[in-house]
Amino acid sequence: MNFEIIREARKSLHMTQVELADRLKVNRATISKYETGEILPSLKQLERLTEVLGIPAEELLTGGDLMKFPSEFPNIEAERAKRNMTYEDFAEKMGVTRKTVYSWLSKGNIPQSKLEQMAQLFQCGTDYLLRRKVRASTIGENIKQLRESHGMTQTELGKIAGVTDKAVSTWEADTKVPRMEAVQRMADYFEIPKSIILDGDVAPTIGEKIRKTRIEKGMTQKQVAEKCDMADSAIRKYESGKVCPKIETLKRMAEALGVDFYSLADTEEAPHPAGDPLRRIAEACEKLTDAGREKAAEIVEIIAGNPEYQRKADDDITIIILKGGST
Repeated sequence: MNFEIIREARKSLHMTQVELADRLKVNRATISKYETGEILPSLKQLERLTEVLGIPAEELLTGGDLMKFPSEFPNIEAERAKRNMTYEDFAEKMGVTRKTVYSWLSKGNIPQSKLEQMAQLFQCGTDYLLRRKVRASTIGENIKQLRESHGMTQTELGKIAGVTDKAVSTWEADTKVPRMEAVQRMADYFEIPKSIILDGDVAPTIGEKIRKTRIEKGMTQKQVAEKCDMADSAIRKYESGKVCPKIETLKRMAEALGVDFYSLADTEEAPHPAGDPLRRIAEACEKLTDAGREKAAEIVEIIAGNPEYQRKADDDITIIILKGGST
């Protein structure tokens, strides 16, 4: 029996050992022993495990494709689990094999037509389904990503941090952790917050989002600057958080990086007091499907066209970036 598959399947459903134990009517320690192979589930519990985790008994017994999982798309998994759908049920509704579904969810190679079919099946927007899970990166991964994004060797980074190239190698391999002085030297040199090196799972600021997107696109600060017709020193200041880009600048950067403006906009830092009309609109839009958002946008555009509700040119305008709105 493949015990790891129980843990992987449970985690892919964002289920704790306690929650799985409740579903099987056993205690948490029993689930822990199932996952480590200390004890074997009875035939009755094996049947329950296949039902709850949504995997066939033969895969639970022999391993199979799920060992190459878990899913990169927690929202798709959550919608499937909400409807008590097994992977076989899901695959059948999508008109594909279970193996194809595993491939989609682990590699992200979901065809647009099938993505739209999923959105219709789950009655939600495609953007919601495509939100990937955020994996906390290690300090070593952050250092390596920082070094490679600037085209540096380990020796060159070592000189900046005041250490040898071997020390940098041990950091990147996560066998040793850099001293705080070395972290501070790197942060000062690259003009970035220390959190970028130390915390892979903190809520990103606008600057951190710009930097992360740029690296994902394989672009240097200079390349982004050239596309935006600005100095590369400006990009460094934006990424370090020393300067916050204006809305128009952020739109130009989003266009240069080939992403949606809202993926860079800092929705948490913008001032949305509770009860604010714009916040209420944003929160309401979160509950709508793509079709619902289109209808909401049409209504807002009609109201905006009425002179009675339009701002005057000399009004004191506070720009608030809305989260997830469609216009």
